[in-house]
Amino acid sequence: MGPDTPYSQVWWLYVLFGAACGMVAAPSTAAALVSVSHERAGMASGAVNAFRQVGSVTGSALLGALLAGRLRSRLPAELEAHGVPEGSRSAVEHAVSTGSAHGPAPRSVTAAIGDAFTSGVHAGMVVVAVVFLCAALASALLVHNRPHRVGGTG
Repeated sequence: MGPDTPYSQVWWLYVLFGAACGMVAAPSTAAALVSVSHERAGMASGAVNAFRQVGSVTGSALLGALLAGRLRSRLPAELEAHGVPEGSRSAVEHAVSTGSAHGPAPRSVTAAIGDAFTSGVHAGMVVVAVVFLCAALASALLVHNRPHRVGGTG
């Protein structure tokens, strides 16, 4: 995918991602609850929700930082590849890093920025895929359903 990829070609990926997130939320809570004794179910539920909230905020911040860093690191090469004059490159880099654009930019500049941004998004998606894979493996290997006794001691 690139900066000009139309939404009509990728909408199904967003639907798939949303469905996958929905299929993970309830089972992760259930796995936490069956992994502990009945007396500790409230603590397990609270821990799952706390980690979910902290993970969402931390993950968003880290992915945003990764995207911004990748954008800044790829921009000089993309500006050169798109034929932006050398004298204009530092001004474009400054405008992108500070968010202070002045008027419309030439097509070559917007194409270079779009490609650098797309590179950042792709890097973020690779990180997300690796984290999700590691979490899935850790869940499969570490979370065990422990049977609970209902009733007496015997």
